[in-house]
Amino acid sequence: MEEKASLLREHDIDWMIVKIPSTGLRHYSGISSTYSNQFPSEALKNVMTREEFLDVITRLNETIRDYWPCNPVYYLGYGCCVCTLGLSVLIPNYCISHSEVYATAMLRNISLKARYYDKNISFSLKKTMC
Repeated sequence: MEEKASLLREHDIDWMIVKIPSTGLRHYSGISSTYSNQFPSEALKNVMTREEFLDVITRLNETIRDYWPCNPVYYLGYGCCVCTLGLSVLIPNYCISHSEVYATAMLRNISLKARYYDKNISFSLKKTMC
């Protein structure tokens, strides 16, 4: 019994979550149009370089921006919400749901690269509602 317990302790993985704040427009589903490119040096100094971090954040912001609705559509959807009993929110929601899907896939692909996969670094998009 002790041998199994010691084997489990050797393979325990330490988890660290680093939250990157949003800097752009926020959708009610929790996704943002852009995320901060400020390098959290105290959290990631031994994990990845500033250049690697900037590359990941730049690619994330570009992927989201490619599918994010233009400003008139975004503001029209929220501005007409009262008149349409909330149905106009579905207009920007269509584009934003696509940006979320493609951003999640892009982050998963980056996580599978050898330089991150070998270090057990995983990137994901966690949404906070409202």
